[in-house]
Amino acid sequence: MWRFSQMKKCLGFRGATAGGLCLLAATLGMARLASAEVAPEAEAPPPGELSRPVPIRLLLTDTARLRAWIEARHPDMGAAAARVEQAEAALSQSRVYPNPVLGLGVGGLTIGARNPSSLSYGDTLNWSVGLSETIELGKRGPRASAARYHRDAARESARGALADRLADARDALARLVYLNDRQHILEERLTSAKNVAALERVRLEHGDISGIDHDRLELDVTAVVQQFADNLAELEGARADCAALMIGSCSPIDATMDTVDEAVPAGESYPELERMIRNRPDIREARLESSAARTEALLHRRQAIPDPTVGVTYTHDYLVAAGNQPNTLQATVTMPLPVLDHGQHLARQSEGVATELDFSARSLETRASAEARALLLRRNVLREKLDTLTKFAIPRANGVLKSSDEAYHRGQLSLTDLLLVRREHASLLLDAIDTRYELFTVRNTLHRTLGIGATDVPTFPTRR
Repeated sequence: MWRFSQMKKCLGFRGATAGGLCLLAATLGMARLASAEVAPEAEAPPPGELSRPVPIRLLLTDTARLRAWIEARHPDMGAAAARVEQAEAALSQSRVYPNPVLGLGVGGLTIGARNPSSLSYGDTLNWSVGLSETIELGKRGPRASAARYHRDAARESARGALADRLADARDALARLVYLNDRQHILEERLTSAKNVAALERVRLEHGDISGIDHDRLELDVTAVVQQFADNLAELEGARADCAALMIGSCSPIDATMDTVDEAVPAGESYPELERMIRNRPDIREARLESSAARTEALLHRRQAIPDPTVGVTYTHDYLVAAGNQPNTLQATVTMPLPVLDHGQHLARQSEGVATELDFSARSLETRASAEARALLLRRNVLREKLDTLTKFAIPRANGVLKSSDEAYHRGQLSLTDLLLVRREHASLLLDAIDTRYELFTVRNTLHRTLGIGATDVPTFPTRR
């Protein structure tokens, strides 16, 4: 308000250059920004949150809870929400009308002698105040449409990021459970091998077995110790990865491989598989960006439509002695002539971008379709393998191990054969748990490939 009142005072000045200088000072004052808003910095999670236990069993079996956990904690989701907010702001900006232009001028500044010489410097001056506005023709609509496509593409990108983080989180949780259960199997095998070695050491002292047989037992224990140590190292790495991804403390005390078997159930078949793939977030994002590029091409081509600028100028002239009018108004219309640059090359560039994105979306769709069909076939193969292991191979191996132990203690079986039976039995158990985890991985990858868990989010939330 002070600046506008100051300008009114300036209009009343009659001095030589005082009026012009006053107007210039008032204009500079209006150009200053009142204050600059600084966006708040992203806050790090509180220290207590980093030690909060992650409910692995609950999150593995409930996609909605896992999604809420990821959206609330993972930094990538905050970044995705910020990108959506940026796109929302760009859409709002695309609807803003151009600012009017205020023009101030001072003329009649004489150089050297005046005519007549009796005139003072102030009597020759004139100053003017003008206001002009550019009227856009045919550009506001395409610009807003392109911004809307970019906004929708940002939302799809956020959904895609959410789908990826959901798949990563499930894999991190399941891998931790898998390695933990695998560690239990190796621990039981190590305990059994150590017990056998201790018992056979007594027999060695009594001369019932040879030193070579006992050395074989010790080598078997050493091999199990190495497997145990390797798996433990992987388990600790998986624990750290889970903690970093979930922003919490990961301990698989409430989950087993049965929990992993229940996670991310997949349908037996997907009759609308092609439609699901077309609705995948990254493919929709590419299509929307392609539409935005085509709309921007239309916007560039409409640069050929000149945008007129209309204005009105008020002039106050002090040289009334020469017959000049003291107060005058002037109306103006200016129009650019787009004869050289009318957006033709920018339009070609945008159309090329649109074509590139169309091909990229088609490529993504083709690869996703092939990958999804391969995953379904692989899942069926793994199911058959797991059924064979759990229903036939492992029960039979249990019986063979039991009878081999009895035969060895009766002296009917050599130690070498017993060790081979033990190794085969442990190998089958590990193969079964590996197959269960691989089957989960196939289901989880199928969810990621089809975008399941993210495409049903209606609108990705923006953070204000």
